[in-house]
Amino acid sequence: MPLHWVITVGVALVLCALGAVIGWRTYAVSRDAMENAIEETSTRIAQSIFKDLNAVIAPARSTVGLLALDPLPAAANLEARLARVPSLQAMLVANPLLDAIYVGYSNGDFILARPLRSDRERTQFQAPARTSAVVQTVIRPASDPTGETLRGTYTFLDASGSVLAVQPVPDYTYDPRIRPWFEAAMQGNGIVRTAPYIFYTTRSVGVTLAQRANNGTSVVGVDVTLGDLNTAMNALRETPGTILALVDGDRRIMARAGPQFPGLPPQTASSTEVDLLPATEPGPLQSALDMPGTHEDPAAIVRGRVAVNGRTWQVARARFQIDSGAPVFLLSALPEDELLTTTRRLLQDQLIAILAALALGVPMAFVFANGLARPLRRLALEAEAVRAFDFSPRARGSSSRVAEVSELDHASNQMRETIGHFLQISVTLSSERQLDPLLDNILASMLGAANARAGAIYLVDDNGQRLTKAKERGVGVAALTPPSLPVAAGIHHPVAEAALARDLRLGEAGSALQEAAAAPLLTRDGELVGVLMVRFDRLGRNGNDPRLAFLSEISGVAAVAIETHNLIRAQRDLMQAIIEVIAGAIDAKSPYTGGHCQRVPVIAQSLAEAAHAATEGPLAAFRMSEDDREALYIASWLHDCGKVTTPEFIVDKATKLETVHDRIHEIRMRFELLKAQAEIDHLRRVASGGDAADSLAARDRLLATLDEEFAFVADCNLGGEAMDKSRVARLRGIAARTWTRTLDDRLGISWEEAQRHVGPAPALPVEEPLLADRPEHLIAWKPEEVVRPDNPWGFTLLNPANKRNLGELYNLTVGRGTLTAEDRFIINQHMIHTIVMLNRLPLRGHLAAVPEIAGGHHERMDGLGYPKSLKREDLSVLARIMAIADVFEALTAADRPYKRPNTLDQALEIMGRMAETGHLDADLFALFVASGTARRYVETRPPIL
Repeated sequence: MPLHWVITVGVALVLCALGAVIGWRTYAVSRDAMENAIEETSTRIAQSIFKDLNAVIAPARSTVGLLALDPLPAAANLEARLARVPSLQAMLVANPLLDAIYVGYSNGDFILARPLRSDRERTQFQAPARTSAVVQTVIRPASDPTGETLRGTYTFLDASGSVLAVQPVPDYTYDPRIRPWFEAAMQGNGIVRTAPYIFYTTRSVGVTLAQRANNGTSVVGVDVTLGDLNTAMNALRETPGTILALVDGDRRIMARAGPQFPGLPPQTASSTEVDLLPATEPGPLQSALDMPGTHEDPAAIVRGRVAVNGRTWQVARARFQIDSGAPVFLLSALPEDELLTTTRRLLQDQLIAILAALALGVPMAFVFANGLARPLRRLALEAEAVRAFDFSPRARGSSSRVAEVSELDHASNQMRETIGHFLQISVTLSSERQLDPLLDNILASMLGAANARAGAIYLVDDNGQRLTKAKERGVGVAALTPPSLPVAAGIHHPVAEAALARDLRLGEAGSALQEAAAAPLLTRDGELVGVLMVRFDRLGRNGNDPRLAFLSEISGVAAVAIETHNLIRAQRDLMQAIIEVIAGAIDAKSPYTGGHCQRVPVIAQSLAEAAHAATEGPLAAFRMSEDDREALYIASWLHDCGKVTTPEFIVDKATKLETVHDRIHEIRMRFELLKAQAEIDHLRRVASGGDAADSLAARDRLLATLDEEFAFVADCNLGGEAMDKSRVARLRGIAARTWTRTLDDRLGISWEEAQRHVGPAPALPVEEPLLADRPEHLIAWKPEEVVRPDNPWGFTLLNPANKRNLGELYNLTVGRGTLTAEDRFIINQHMIHTIVMLNRLPLRGHLAAVPEIAGGHHERMDGLGYPKSLKREDLSVLARIMAIADVFEALTAADRPYKRPNTLDQALEIMGRMAETGHLDADLFALFVASGTARRYVETRPPIL
């Protein structure tokens, strides 16, 4: 980083660090304040809700207590009970939270006073328009224990208590004695409270308070609505996302406020049960209820911090004991992101202030630092130019007033010139591939950089015993440097002395070589590869001439360049030799393809050079570099390297039943057994008194039939004649004959073959068909051998169902030739193996194209080839050249024992049809013929090595 930027950034970092400290401190203080506020808020909400809940429950408890003392529970008839309705109506008016007041009698009678405060409730009861309350009564006469004369009545009252209408309700059969509030009150000694539930009339959540009356046989009760608690809780919410809920010990929600609970559907007008706080759905209130901590201390508020669905919440749980019944819990959840809104706004204001300070302070620091760093910047640019190998002359600026900077400027200039000369020579040496130009460049660069008059390079022979002059340059150098020198003691020449001592040597004073210096060319391992001699105009004799040090360094670079050249040449020669050995081994593997891998490169390289030389036509733009020639050389020699994996008995399969041996011999033995059995049957018939002449005639007919049938089977095995339906039918008829096997066919076989025998062995002896396709004839693919449709190579040549099918009928009924579909796949699979093998080689750079060039010679221009079904546009020119070379060599090969070679005209005619049908590249084939490449190859076909 430039100095002026260091200073500027330093100022900026100081300001940012100061702002970060202030911001963090502000955030920490705000967070502490927020946590305190949350604690106070939780306590305040709990106290407020407790107060509101008591405000709801306490009046209702008072009402129940007063009603227990009222004459109504002791009234024995309907008239006496209705006389107390005005007092009930007054109680409902005095306490708007009461949903109903009622009395249940031990004989099943029931009276209830309910306020009708809305038109919806009046409509529900079909009440008159001015109805203020409805009195629901049920009378069960003592003389009717079955309840057949039970009378239910609705009496509608206005606000003054006047009766507006009386409506009999025969189906109103409410029995208070079976209600939970009646049973609980009759069993208890005080006021009992039910669990929250939804009132039928108002559809709001509430509870029932009940008590046994003083007479001991009646129960009074009131329904208390908790709807106003929702409003009170909504008013206590701190943020829009705050959630509050009042639940009992069974997770029933008595009141709630805030967004919808996770996992809880919205409550509708048709709801019949109080919502339960979900126990399994993730939610902050569920976490608050399930937090560890006391559930017993009414004064305890348990707080916590939970993360739910990617959001952090501050949660609290408070326990209320409002009466002698079960406690209730207030649950609260406040989202932290809403609570921290004010804190974030404060941090944002501080960030703006810091940015303002940066906007003022950074430019001022930049102006000051820029003036201080300007001279250093110029030196840095020059150093950067050196790093980028730019040694062109540069305009000099004014020197710095700082002494250290001025000295640095001078030293940098000297260093720049020295490195420029050295690197110029190094680049020149490393860029040359050919040895002769390389040596010439070494001499020219050295003489120019060291301002020398002449020079010569000697190279050592393979034995390291003699130096031979390989290159010379300059006036008079020939007279000073003999053509060769031995590496031996007693030779008074700086070249020989430097080679023997492995060190820099100077010419003797007073001699013609007085101004000469020789440096050995040593490899990284200290091996001598040559000597570099240079003659200067003047040379200091004390060894302090800086050009001598330069000569020593350049000699090291030159030696490495020569060594690298020799190693590359040796590596390339070794690689070519290995490739040719592999190709020769592939050719030697089968007499049917001998010489193919050696001859295809000759054809391919010849056609590629013809395409390179084309100046018109479709191939006028095609040109090959030396790298392309090397890639084609390797690809053409290794284009069939995958054949090393192809079994010889498939490549050389001469008959249909041939594997490692020809299985026709097994079938012949079965016929021999049948013939022997015919002879035995004949003798048995004669021995048992049968007619000898008839038996002999039957035997002879059977033997003749067997001979004829075997001859037919043997002819089918040769594959010379197409198998039409009639031949297949006759073969299957012969196969239907049976022979008797008395020996276990699972004895003496390999483990692998034994695995193919399925099921238990049949009892011996056993009748078997003369020819058969058995399960053990099917050889399955190993998992690693299967070419899957999604293979990384893009192969479309996919495996048949079985690796091999050795079925006798299956093989004998092959339509033409001797190969089954499985055999053809294994032969064609050599292309898959070729591509995979070549891709596993460390072929880099220009050699990365070798797998594509070698692996495409069985593709077709119309996309119907294999193994990838590539089309012409998918194949490089060199890959298409390989296809032509492969086909032409196969057609003209003279060493295939199973066919005669095609003449040149015959081969070109066949290939012409292949070009017309999209098999071969038509443009390259036309060039193949027009350039004379095909004719020259046939006339000068190289011998097989």
